[in-house]
Amino acid sequence: MLPPYHCINFAGCKSMNIHEEDGGSDDDGRSKFQCFSKPNLLPPLGSRWNSDTHLGKNIISPHDPRYRCWETFLIVLVAYSAWVCPFELGFSDAPKEGLLIADTIVDAFFAIDVVLTFFVAYSDDKTQILIDKPKKIALRYISRGFVLDVASTIPFEALIYLIRVQHTRFNIYYSLLNVLHLWRLRRVKTLFTRLEKDIRFSYFWIRCARLICVTLFAVHCAGCLYYLLAIWHPNQNNTWISSRAPEFQQKSFWIRYISCIYWSITTLSTVGYGDIHAVNTREMIFIIFYVFFNLGLTAYLIGNMTNLVVQGTSRTMQFRNKIRAASNFGNRNDLPPKLKEQILSYMCLKFRAEELQQQKLMEELPKSIRTSISRCLFIQTVETVYMFQGVSTEFILDLVTEMHAEYFPPKEDIFLQNETPSDIYLLVSGEVEMLTCENGNEQVIESLRAGDLFGEIGVLYDKPQRFTVRTKKLSQLLRLSGSVLLDKMRTRPTEATIILKNFLQHFNGSKQLGNENWSYEYLLSRFIKLTTNGPKGLSDISWSNFQPRSICEAPPIRVIIYKNHPSKNKQCTRLGKLVVLPNTIDYLLNMAGLKFGFHPIKVFNEDGAEIDEMNVIRDNDHLFLVDKEEFEELYHAK
Repeated sequence: MLPPYHCINFAGCKSMNIHEEDGGSDDDGRSKFQCFSKPNLLPPLGSRWNSDTHLGKNIISPHDPRYRCWETFLIVLVAYSAWVCPFELGFSDAPKEGLLIADTIVDAFFAIDVVLTFFVAYSDDKTQILIDKPKKIALRYISRGFVLDVASTIPFEALIYLIRVQHTRFNIYYSLLNVLHLWRLRRVKTLFTRLEKDIRFSYFWIRCARLICVTLFAVHCAGCLYYLLAIWHPNQNNTWISSRAPEFQQKSFWIRYISCIYWSITTLSTVGYGDIHAVNTREMIFIIFYVFFNLGLTAYLIGNMTNLVVQGTSRTMQFRNKIRAASNFGNRNDLPPKLKEQILSYMCLKFRAEELQQQKLMEELPKSIRTSISRCLFIQTVETVYMFQGVSTEFILDLVTEMHAEYFPPKEDIFLQNETPSDIYLLVSGEVEMLTCENGNEQVIESLRAGDLFGEIGVLYDKPQRFTVRTKKLSQLLRLSGSVLLDKMRTRPTEATIILKNFLQHFNGSKQLGNENWSYEYLLSRFIKLTTNGPKGLSDISWSNFQPRSICEAPPIRVIIYKNHPSKNKQCTRLGKLVVLPNTIDYLLNMAGLKFGFHPIKVFNEDGAEIDEMNVIRDNDHLFLVDKEEFEELYHAK
């Protein structure tokens, strides 16, 4: 029988936002963490903004959908700036009346955004808390990007046009200032970074779009700069474009622009037909640097595309290799067709379940969160099981924490006839059949559906299962280790009695117990014998050191006691005495007084905390006892 693959279904979780509480900061300049009293956590990736977030007056949340729409609109304007800035720099001789109007409108929108940024809350890098203090927002913005934002908003091209300077080189020098508009490209980088982490969008296509944008921008800039070298050369008849079109200035600037982009793409792709080539020294130097840049850009593009393709196909290739290996294994060992089919079904189900990565996620979470998840998912299902009817909720919660969810493909044998199972299985979804096999003929005895339990006979009484349990369709099961259940029943005699009675009532007259007429006393004696000697099927417990105990007797708690307070007992390892913990604190004080020859009145743990109740003491704890004189000395010292 193949081991099942563990898998758990998770429900979606809601998120909240956090912001800083009103009030100043402490002496070290750090924000006070009073905000944790409010349920306003920052939204995770892909979630929507919580409209219940309360910020300061006139302060905008960066997660507000209206502000996100404004940022998206600015991204469109950034795309325009990324195209027009290199174009205006390179094609300074082209008509620009229409572009100047568009540039002025775009600059006006970014000027509005500069003012708006002073009212947008930001997330603190250390505490991840939304800061809504206007003074802190202003100081942060001024110290980071305010200067460059203002400089990139100044309409240099419009100013040059108004001054109407006729000298071409003077216009080019001032056009270089217009390159400051490319500072806005940082918004595009931030957008792609956020979209790549947003689970609502495909990482593959977002990454491809980012690489395409980088390539197009590099091609556009190189073409515009290459044309700038031509019109800036003292002898324009000795340039690359004049060798192709002697009267190129009479051509449409769109034809000239297409020629530049054509050269840039052929150079970037290393095709280089030779129809457009460098003529003078300046152009040769520029092409040398452009080719070196292309080497780095090409390596960047190829590396990213390779990672994307490998990431998308590696699991498929591993799956194919595993299927091929499983098929070869079955053919080489002449396995029956039914068994080979079960192996392949298991491999396919495991591949489908691995895409969810649920078990890996569960292993990475801390134990407290794993416990809460298990209780949230399984508690309602376990409460309906016949064997746990009437037991305490605390006992059920302890069992749920130890349960694991597993998927079984159709026609999979969970355990075979005459096999003693070591685990109990609870059917959550799907359908399971119980069959008997006599003389090679299989007969269905019973069909189990959601909420049914099986395997408990072998776990509770070390009795072989009289039937083969096989899945009829894709089924999800909860598995509980038999050793865990027996341990908890030994320490909970009341719950153990209820479970045994439920078991007897459920299987009264059932064929699964055979023709034996079992009474409660007989079942109890078998269970006591089982828990005393140890079941053969539970190999994960070392029964060699197990001392026989009645089912109603809880295991003793052993503690180590010391004289004096832990702050004074420097040699506690030499002076300690290992004892069995009595039932009350008074008995513990009397026993310690007899062993150490003094009259203790208080009990402390290793951390110096006073112990008032016995139920807080655990096995192997270190307890320190002090008398009245020492206790008064400690009290006055504090």
